[in-house]
Amino acid sequence: MQKDLRLQKADIQTQVTPADGGCTITVGADKFVRALCLSVDDDNSRWSNNYIDLLPGVTRSIFLSTTLSADEVKRNLTLQSLNDLHE
Repeated sequence: MQKDLRLQKADIQTQVTPADGGCTITVGADKFVRALCLSVDDDNSRWSNNYIDLLPGVTRSIFLSTTLSADEVKRNLTLQSLNDLHE
C-alpha cells in the first residue's frame, strides 16, 4: 500500500531545453521517486505527462507545450512527490 512505502529523500536533477513548440524537461534522481508531479504556474502550458515514477539513475524526458521560454520554465518549475511526505 502507498502509506506503507518507506520512501527516502531523493536528489532530483532537472534539465530544461528548448524544443519546437515548448520545452523538454529531463529529470533523474539518485533514489526511487514515487508520483513525481511537475508543474509550472501557467494555465496555458500542457504536459505530455506530468506525473511519473523515477528509478534511481534512470532519466525521463517530458515535453511541455508552452509559450514560456526555457529560462522561464526553469524559474517556475515545481517538483513534488510522495517522497516529500516522508522527510
